[in-house]
Amino acid sequence: MSTEDDGRRQGGAPLGAAINAALLSPTGDYRAAGMHRYLSGLLSALAARADLALDVWAPGGQAAAAVVAGAERIRWHAAPPAAGRPLGRIAWEQTRLAAELRRGPWLAFHGPAHAMPVLCPRPAVVTAHDLSFVRMPEVFPRAQGWYLRAAMRHAARRARVIIAVSAFTRAELLAVYGLPESRIHVVHNGVDPACRPLPPAAVAAWRDAAGLPERYVLAVGTLQPRKNLRILLEAWPHLVARLPDAPPLVIAGAPGWGDTDLGGLAARLGIADRVRFPGFIPQEDLPLLYNGAQALALPSRYEGFGLPVAEAMACGCPAVVATGSSLTEVAGDAALHAPPDAAEAWAEALARLLTDPALAAGLRRRGLARAADLTWERAATGTAAAYRSAAGGSLSA
Repeated sequence: MSTEDDGRRQGGAPLGAAINAALLSPTGDYRAAGMHRYLSGLLSALAARADLALDVWAPGGQAAAAVVAGAERIRWHAAPPAAGRPLGRIAWEQTRLAAELRRGPWLAFHGPAHAMPVLCPRPAVVTAHDLSFVRMPEVFPRAQGWYLRAAMRHAARRARVIIAVSAFTRAELLAVYGLPESRIHVVHNGVDPACRPLPPAAVAAWRDAAGLPERYVLAVGTLQPRKNLRILLEAWPHLVARLPDAPPLVIAGAPGWGDTDLGGLAARLGIADRVRFPGFIPQEDLPLLYNGAQALALPSRYEGFGLPVAEAMACGCPAVVATGSSLTEVAGDAALHAPPDAAEAWAEALARLLTDPALAAGLRRRGLARAADLTWERAATGTAAAYRSAAGGSLSA
């Protein structure tokens, strides 16, 4: 660290941080899924802090301001169009971005998605959302899994601070990489303030316009094997046997890879008329989607945090979540729990929730209370502390 940098810190100037937000989606299209929501929420809260001066690289540069509150307090840099594709983004991160970081005065660099430049000239903070690519390599395309494992392995060696989005992910980092505990900061994700209970009339009007049924159980997530959405389809005949008037299942998410023929599976199971696939739902409509659901079902085999359950709780939507990974940590006693591969257990849990108003009301109250603690302001406080730790620490700390 230079004498000039030391002087800036001692003089009380805001800490300068450079952030790679290449996975932000200014257009709000299907790419605006979990990573986009993480970046837009975190950047909005970081921008409000007087103790930070942010330089952010994003698609279109200033165009990203549309999805970040307080964007005028950020200095924007344009990631090139090639960064919108995986190979182009990796090449840009490792070459042009690394070169630009050498020319600036930043005291910390933040890689918010497992990766950092191999030759990073600034003290680095890297966010680890989960280690599914280590624990479940079979559910990733080969090239993607290889890259994520290599990137996270390098970050574990070279980043001064690793942000884990849950205590579960922290335990995974300790187990897989043997990191010193002091280098891992647990910073829970936040929930968009727009996720809240909404007037029933507004929800009903949106639901009708979207072509969704009056009653439904909701699953949210990109259609890919790790989300384990097939277990819900396999559970539905059992649920209908218990509860003939069970509401339909709505699976909302963009196609990923692997489990993309869920419609075919529903047909083979004889439940095609009980399942809807509305596709990707824009971020601004998610609160309405959660408010309209009778329950959320989140059967993922592996999650580092599980943002949909936090968003559902904030909207007053009770949930059933898979045991294991981070979902039990996030939901706690505000949800019912079922083993990820037990179709009959999912049917039983959903039947209980759908037929017991007192149970549903209790989960709703507890969910609202838990979600109230999951704010992006709190996440920004933890992230800013990680920046300060990286700027003032060393790799061995």
